[in-house]
Amino acid sequence: MTIPNEKVASESVENIGRRPSIRRLANITITYDTAPDKVEKALEIIRDILEHHEGMLSDFPPRVFFNEFNDASLNIIMLYWYHPPDWAAYMAFSERVNLQIMRAFEAEGIEFAFPTITNYLAHDQRRPLHVSIAGESELLKIDDPQTPV
Repeated sequence: MTIPNEKVASESVENIGRRPSIRRLANITITYDTAPDKVEKALEIIRDILEHHEGMLSDFPPRVFFNEFNDASLNIIMLYWYHPPDWAAYMAFSERVNLQIMRAFEAEGIEFAFPTITNYLAHDQRRPLHVSIAGESELLKIDDPQTPV
């Protein structure tokens, strides 16, 4: 890798090998039909899982917030720091956190969202929906205009 001297001189450099912890920032998305009390329950679940977690530094408590209305989901942002900066231990811890969240959400009936598109067709006076169903004779007529109806 090449870094121009100009960049080294003008920017701060973070030596990640000497960092005191590993930061995780994750977005947890839940479905739009989740009731507000269930959103609050989801926040409580994640906060409880992360409270006084293994590897937590008191100066860097975890942060969990309902922060966004995304296109296809409600977003919960989860931020925590893991100490010491041992990558393998951090990954094992993150896996345990993920599985605990999944199990708790399942028990509470809270569903994870995935990219979706919802089309509203009914009761839109500006865009009326016209439905016609062709019977067998109509379909035959399309195939062979000589077929009597």
